[in-house]
Amino acid sequence: MDAAPIKEEGSLKSEAMEDAKVKEEPQMNPRVGSKRKLALSRCETCGTEEAKYRCPRCMRFSCSLPCVKKHKADLTCSGVRDKTAYVSLQQFTEMNLLSDYRFLEDVARTADKVSRDTFLKRPKRKKYLFFMKNRARKQGIYLRLLPNGFSKRKENSTVFDHRKQQFCWHVKLQFPQSQAEYIEK
Repeated sequence: MDAAPIKEEGSLKSEAMEDAKVKEEPQMNPRVGSKRKLALSRCETCGTEEAKYRCPRCMRFSCSLPCVKKHKADLTCSGVRDKTAYVSLQQFTEMNLLSDYRFLEDVARTADKVSRDTFLKRPKRKKYLFFMKNRARKQGIYLRLLPNGFSKRKENSTVFDHRKQQFCWHVKLQFPQSQAEYIEK
């Protein structure tokens, strides 16, 4: 019979754990050592001092607040990281995933805020416009209004006077040959 060395169960488990630790150690986080690279770099604005800051937008190194301000003025850089910038799959890390998740949360929060905002809904204005169109139809007037956001819609001050039971028109006459304009409210 061949004599094979028999190992205890406890020693097998400890060896397996050590092997797992050895396999995990060579994989370093790419973010580790980024401060060291920063410390070895020079300020890209003045070129004399050691860099202490890095612009999240354009990744330029700076040493002080005056250099950061000069960098922003010279390059018209906002200093705010582009959250929608393309990141290749090889460079995609947990931080990028977290950033994307937070970006989507911000978008959802903004959309929810807009849907809840009572000032933006303003159904009263729509009711008034509906009333004006109906009143105009009853008087035999075909009334057409421009959509919200148009400058001519904002200029239009046509209203219906309840006491007099008549429209008060905002009329703008333009004469292209003489380039004259007449406005009556």
